[in-house]
Amino acid sequence: MPSTSRKPLLKDHPGGDKQIRVVDMGKYNMGIGVLYRGPTNDKPGDPIPVLHHDYTAETYIITSGSGILTTGGVIENKKPGTGVPNVMNGPSGTGIAGRGAYSRKVQAGDIVIIPTGVAHGWSQITDHVTYLRVRPDPDRVLPAGWVYPSLLKQLPDEVETNTTAGAGN
Repeated sequence: MPSTSRKPLLKDHPGGDKQIRVVDMGKYNMGIGVLYRGPTNDKPGDPIPVLHHDYTAETYIITSGSGILTTGGVIENKKPGTGVPNVMNGPSGTGIAGRGAYSRKVQAGDIVIIPTGVAHGWSQITDHVTYLRVRPDPDRVLPAGWVYPSLLKQLPDEVETNTTAGAGN
């Protein structure tokens, strides 16, 4: 995916979560998105709200900003998601980080892998965190072929290739 297709998306639709596309990879689907988290109003020691995803793991590649990412441990006040699962996450739930959760500062250049079902949540973001999120989907709960609507208007030019090059023609 060329950066030229991501930049207008981020400029025209700043902030929030953007699932860019979901691709059928044969035995599984793969979702890719750009996520943005703005400043949080929490203080050290405050409860940390977390999410968990029932069928999908995710990898975060931090592209700018920094904050505290908490993962793992017991999920207190665990609640299933309500309504129809969204195109970004599939079936998920919420709660509060509990015993055994691990918090660490992450910043641009860091990579974090979050296994399926593991709690994760942000805190102590003073400005922002932007990250590329890659989500393998072995259970195919994300809709293969889905593309962020504004990207459909700016598909890259097709490049003609010579498939017979080197074949003696």
